[in-house]
Amino acid sequence: MNVENFRELFKSAGFLLLLTFLMIPFKLPVTPGEESSPEQQGWKPEWMVVDPDKKFVSFTLIGGYDGSNGTFNFNGFSEGELTLTVPVGWKVEMKYTTKSAYKPHSAGITEITEPIPQDDGNLAFAGAATNQFVRGIHANNSDTFTFIAKKPGKYWLFCGVSGHGKGGMWDYFVVSETADRPSVHIEKKARKEE
Repeated sequence: MNVENFRELFKSAGFLLLLTFLMIPFKLPVTPGEESSPEQQGWKPEWMVVDPDKKFVSFTLIGGYDGSNGTFNFNGFSEGELTLTVPVGWKVEMKYTTKSAYKPHSAGITEITEPIPQDDGNLAFAGAATNQFVRGIHANNSDTFTFIAKKPGKYWLFCGVSGHGKGGMWDYFVVSETADRPSVHIEKKARKEE
């Protein structure tokens, strides 16, 4: 196909229709600011598994998922961009892995305090943190923790490694008295280039 033929094809309405059709599957399943539950439009993030009969939810979290916020992120989200909501009384499992090769990270559910603690924080639930919460878990290492979300409220999903929470490695974890199933809310913030 020569350049002139390609230009004609590109200009044609049929090509644009085809291009639009091909792009449909690539639409984000949750756009910023949208609430999503597993049943909503048949979508749930692949990193959330729900068993409503057992009142159980499992989240797979990756610390330092990508380079956003200097790798201070959970699944690519930081500074409150991600909110995980679970109904009160549900059993929660967090499967945590550090991906960042440069910095160890950790995960825990802590009370929200001001100012943001330098490290650690007060755990909101017994057992709601990785084993090496302050020291951190190095690249390609994992830990799993499980707890019952007994106390309604808004908490932090927090990295306990010194300086990481202050650096923005926190998101929200909500235990709701009104939710009937777990959900994920994403509110991606504009960031300056790193």
